[in-house]
Amino acid sequence: MHSRTTNKKRRERDSGLNSLLSLILRRALPVWDRFHEAVPPNVLKRLDKEGDWPHGVAAAAIERLSSDEQLREGLREP
Repeated sequence: MHSRTTNKKRRERDSGLNSLLSLILRRALPVWDRFHEAVPPNVLKRLDKEGDWPHGVAAAAIERLSSDEQLREGLREP
């Protein structure tokens, strides 16, 4: 019984983490579209601030979007 509870909690945590990462990447995608890989540092800072993210999250999101065309297309799908 304990194993089922642990697996349920793990799935809920994983689902929450996936939702958070998706939110971050969806908010970063329009910035990536505008600047592509050359997002100025001041724009990254503003994205971190507006998203209320820790310093560097925007840069990591842009880097991830830059390296994965399939991810970008998946985020654009409704």
